[in-house]
Amino acid sequence: MSTGGDKGNKRSLYNEESSKRRIVIKILGPEGDMTSYRVKRDTPFQKLFMKFCEHKQLEYRAMDFIWDGARVPVRRTPDELHMEDEEQIDAMVRCGGGGGRNVFKQAKTRRGWCDTTRITLL
Repeated sequence: MSTGGDKGNKRSLYNEESSKRRIVIKILGPEGDMTSYRVKRDTPFQKLFMKFCEHKQLEYRAMDFIWDGARVPVRRTPDELHMEDEEQIDAMVRCGGGGGRNVFKQAKTRRGWCDTTRITLL
């Protein structure tokens, strides 16, 4: 006959194991607001980032996520990057552009695209 204490030990071991497999990741949004997520260590970042963008009503494809000075590879996991609990990732809106007032007109050639003329925009 087993005692009720065995179930308590199993439950506490399970909670310890599951807490080791989950970490808290904080994402600093473009407006400066911090959002925390509790994720499993083997969850790809893409899932987390898409959830963040959905929550903040941001376009996922227009965002960059920076950790430790570099972009976070979305197919990787916190375990693969050796992240610890309470790590912070910065979310930034990707800036495209360039060209300014002077833009080159491009023409199709046999070898590909080439710049042929310079156009000044008013």
